[in-house]
Amino acid sequence: ARHLAAASSAPDEALAQTLAHAAATARLRGAPDAAADLAALAAERTPRDPPGVAAVRRLSAAQYAYHAGAEEEAHRYASAALRDAADRSTRVNARLLLIDLAGQDQSGIGPLLDAAYADALDEPELLANVRLYRAQKAWYDADPETAMAELKRAAESAEQCGDAERLVEVLSWQG
Repeated sequence: ARHLAAASSAPDEALAQTLAHAAATARLRGAPDAAADLAALAAERTPRDPPGVAAVRRLSAAQYAYHAGAEEEAHRYASAALRDAADRSTRVNARLLLIDLAGQDQSGIGPLLDAAYADALDEPELLANVRLYRAQKAWYDADPETAMAELKRAAESAEQCGDAERLVEVLSWQG
């Protein structure tokens, strides 16, 4: 797939799909660094229409780069995905990845978290995840009451949308 991408720099959805599929395959085979490169190429080869598809592929590149330990690339791809996102899910997940990239210094994540919350309000699946992050931020801020309240709301949202994996994660934080 990489050779096909090197043959042309023009937007080509079929090529972009091939690259995105190759990226997912590389990730499944334990090569997140190669997956990040392939997903970034997929985003570059994605036509502008329909809008937002390239942003979704950039977010995938960011997630793969994050798992590969390439934080600078992950930040660059996540920021680009956030800038170009056409849907709330991509914006929320890009913001949450940028929060993950902040590491243990949670002092500057408030605006990202507030924006993610505003985007997630009508989507229980997104809201469950954002509320979990809000709970973690409350723990960081030494506010256990707010943390427990957010965890309770996160559990409700996870139950509402049937997200068992998120519910288990929330329950593990509740202790």
